[in-house]
Amino acid sequence: MTDTNLTFNFSIFFMRIYFDLDSTLSSLEWCDRLASRQGVGNHVAQLTKETMEWIRSFDEVFISKTQLISPSRNDLQELGKQYVETLTPWIPSLIKKLQEAGHTIGIISQGYRDAALIVANHLGINERDVFALVFDHDSDGAYTWFPEQALKYENGKSVTLRELKKRFPDDKIAFIWDSMGDMIAGQQADYFIWCGINIVRDTVKKEARQFAVTIDQLADMLRIVFI
Repeated sequence: MTDTNLTFNFSIFFMRIYFDLDSTLSSLEWCDRLASRQGVGNHVAQLTKETMEWIRSFDEVFISKTQLISPSRNDLQELGKQYVETLTPWIPSLIKKLQEAGHTIGIISQGYRDAALIVANHLGINERDVFALVFDHDSDGAYTWFPEQALKYENGKSVTLRELKKRFPDDKIAFIWDSMGDMIAGQQADYFIWCGINIVRDTVKKEARQFAVTIDQLADMLRIVFI
């Protein structure tokens, strides 16, 4: 596929389109990548898999995983660079076309905001449209604490999307996602598409009403929303 294929007519009305980051915008899973650097990769990878497939609750394991990883400020900067290096093919072109048509593009992630902002800057996404986790670091950049915030919990993306609906009552909101937890959150949006371009989770695919396993399908589904 080439950029010239992305010539859809995204018109008629404007939308706010939010993408999940891990395994959606990027093929990376932040937890697995950082955990491997800290020597706790196998443990965290299993917890991530069980959470994504809804075997264990997000709240049960997420804080523990974060404490195990304890990401420094430098870790988050490196992660952001790795996100950019592993962007889903043709996502930059798709986002550019959507932006040119007047649609607001954002990121909703239960990954790290510092890393997500590097991706946003690369894709031309305004930082005010990036919703992700914030951590406390000391003056040397070492991880110290995980402050209280909605995205810290399993229903964090649902809460975020609900708040966006209240803030922008006249806008249609779309959410592009990859995991079972995201599917629940996506029900707060006007339109949501499961994205299996990077990874196909069979338990999720069985439940998803709209799903794309190629960038062409994703672009086509978004086009349908607008006409």
